[in-house]
Amino acid sequence: MNAQNDNVKKDLLFVAEYDNYNDWYTKAFKSDALRRSQFCNESETKVGVITNNSSFIVLREFDVSKMNEFASDEKMGKLMKKFNVKHTEMYDLISVTSVAKMQEKANLFFIIKSVDYDLWLWDAFLPDAERRSNFCDESKTKVSKLNDKTALVALYDFDLTRMKEFESNEEVGKLMGKYKVTHDVYLMNKL
Repeated sequence: MNAQNDNVKKDLLFVAEYDNYNDWYTKAFKSDALRRSQFCNESETKVGVITNNSSFIVLREFDVSKMNEFASDEKMGKLMKKFNVKHTEMYDLISVTSVAKMQEKANLFFIIKSVDYDLWLWDAFLPDAERRSNFCDESKTKVSKLNDKTALVALYDFDLTRMKEFESNEEVGKLMGKYKVTHDVYLMNKL
């Protein structure tokens, strides 16, 4: 891949809303995989259920120079209409290694791996809501299950100046160790 092509490939995050997850996923999303593969690395596509009516969709290495072609496709338009699909939020994901140096609030997206999603959710993530509210708008927080060991989490209006404080909590560190939590963090820039 040449440098020019590298500049147009991005990782994208969509928050999709629809009438019913099972109908949307099996009859619309999965059936669109071959077409989608023309625009992104389909083998790396991730879908995490937030509720029965919403999901995170991560599209890796999306060729943004073809966004108009992707979004205006007639087949996709029919599927979106049939299943009442709306992409309520769309972001460019930027991998970050040290967001603490930034001096502003931002929306963050985490891919979190642990020994067990349900244990992590009930014993670590949900009980931490009050503490998290000191760093972000907890009322907007979204979490979804990708598989038995992986969660997708969006935190909104995160105070990046307090990232070290957020990450250095002793109790959270113990829980991360207990559940062998690792995570990748991305800035979510609105498209």
